[in-house]
Amino acid sequence: MYAFIAFQKHRCKQDYDFDLRDPNGKYITTEYRPLHDPHLKAHFSTPVMRRHLVRKGFISEDGKVLCSLKELNQYRQYLRHIFFLEIAEERKREVHVY
Repeated sequence: MYAFIAFQKHRCKQDYDFDLRDPNGKYITTEYRPLHDPHLKAHFSTPVMRRHLVRKGFISEDGKVLCSLKELNQYRQYLRHIFFLEIAEERKREVHVY
């Protein structure tokens, strides 16, 4: 199993609350994942719930959310896509400066 930390997934420099750079959902799904919801953190942090989630294989002993290889690769593809978009934007700014 693979794990990734449940903090901010979007690395965009925009001040918006949402990202419109992937309108078709090709690089990341819009599927709701309650273990990544910051509003449910207190609920999932209780000792009883943590033990239950560890026993069921949803989180690791240190509290990281476990994911499949497919989910990890999809997330890595999304980060790569965002990186290339930022590079393209930076190149546009460089062209306008010179």
